[in-house]
This record gives sequence, structure tokens and C-alpha cells, in this order.
Amino acid sequence: YGLTFPDAWGRAPAAGHLVVVVHGLDSCPENVAELSNTIRDAGFSCATFRYPNDQPIADSARLLANELSTLARSHPGWRISLVTRSMGGLVARAVVEDPQLDPGNVRQLIMIVPPNQGSALARFGFALDLAEHLADKARRNDTRLFYALVEDGMSEAAMDLRPDSPYLRRLNARARNPLIRYTIFLGDSAPLH
Repeated sequence: YGLTFPDAWGRAPAAGHLVVVVHGLDSCPENVAELSNTIRDAGFSCATFRYPNDQPIADSARLLANELSTLARSHPGWRISLVTRSMGGLVARAVVEDPQLDPGNVRQLIMIVPPNQGSALARFGFALDLAEHLADKARRNDTRLFYALVEDGMSEAAMDLRPDSPYLRRLNARARNPLIRYTIFLGDSAPLH
């Protein structure tokens, strides 16, 4: 778990700017590869952040904060933009809006459909997690599937994502970070609400 840079990436980011893509619930960096590749094709240096996507959001936030702090120490001049999908936006907000976690190197947070007020689908957390692992044909008959389910978390993130959960109430009560430029992309319809 942690930050992953593309194989060809071995140089400092252009103008000291790095984009980090953060996936969401029941997802992984491979599921947002098209987004990461689009960012790279536009000429930006781009890394991805992998985390156990079902563990408590606070645990994922601490992991991201540690990775960003390591970057801040090893590359103090780099500016970071976080591009997030779904729950990844909550993980990122938990980092930059908590003075105890904020590494100070993030300048922009771009959230794509963040469930800032929760998601009714979170009530089906374990079923969604099982579906995530069963959807992969190569793993469907693999006994390691059940170990992967446990390692990935026991749907604690889904509990955090329930509308009006204690976690979301605490997160949404925090002030926005005045050093961060926030952008949110939202839609007005979806096949499931």
C-alpha cells in the first residue's frame, strides 16, 4: 500500500508539481487507470495511491498523510494536487482538513463525485465488497479471495459512508483548509442513488 509511480517515472515532476490519484470504496488504482493515464497524457507527473479500500476512512487518511509527509521531507519544493474519485475525496479531505495530518504540500484537491453527505449504498458494504472480488474472473475460484476480503477491511469504510454517520458528522464539521484550492465534479443522475 502507498504511492505508486509509473515505471517510466524517474525524474522530478515538471515544475515541481505532482498529481496523486486516489481511488474510492471497493476500488483500486487499476480501476482509475484511465483517469491517471489522461492526466499523464496531458503532461503532468502522476502517481496513484493504493490503500485497503474497506478499512475505516480515518486509517486510510493516516496512510495517505504518511505518504505525503514522506514526499514533503524528501522533495520539499513539490506541490501536490490530489485528484480523487468517490470515497477517495473523503480520504483526502480527512488529511488536508486535519492539522494533525496535513503535510502542508497539497495545494489543490479535485474531487470527482465525493459522497460528502454519505451514500445510501453504504448499507450494502459487505455485499459490494464481495461483488468487487467476485467480478474478477481470475480470482473467482481462488481461496485467497476470502483472505483478500479480510485484508482489505471488513466494510468499516461503508459504516463511515452511511448518511449522517458519526464519522461524516465529524469530517463535515471541520473548516476547509484555506491553503487548498477545492474543486468538485458532481452529476445530477446515476443508475443507483
